[in-house]
Amino acid sequence: MVGRGEVLPDRKIKELIRAGVIINADESLVNPGSLDLRVSFDYWKLLGSFLPSGAEYIEAVLKSKAIVNEGERVNKDGFYVELNQPYLTRLVESLDSLESITARIHNKSGRARVGVSAKGLVDKTPIFDSVPAEYKGNIYLEMCATAFSIYVDSGKTAIPQIIFFNGNPQPIQGIDL
Repeated sequence: MVGRGEVLPDRKIKELIRAGVIINADESLVNPGSLDLRVSFDYWKLLGSFLPSGAEYIEAVLKSKAIVNEGERVNKDGFYVELNQPYLTRLVESLDSLESITARIHNKSGRARVGVSAKGLVDKTPIFDSVPAEYKGNIYLEMCATAFSIYVDSGKTAIPQIIFFNGNPQPIQGIDL
């Protein structure tokens, strides 16, 4: 039975980590209703923002010179996010089939306050910040420094968080309010 979209609590998120549904997650980064996600060692300096179509894998799109300059993929221990320059990074954590669970990726409030814009992407999903049920694969983050350049410590810096839902949350209708 598909749920109505309730947020999964921390104990359920930890169960998903232990079951191998959330891969490479650190249980110490679990919050009451979310999991902090870390920037990996792989990142790309983008020419502009993009979304994959409903059939495209993100890494295939990144091979286009219209998205990334040739040679702009980097693998380092850390890097600077230049002011007003979009970057895409693969996150440390990935997912292995959430079945009836969906998820939303959000910028952590502290990151937004210091001027980091963040949007989550997953393969074959032409919507920012949305992870469909049964998704299996990497999670990516498009980020941009909007106030000043920032330094990202690869493998350690957590910029977004992910919130898991039992089913697909639906907006409350006005009459139900």
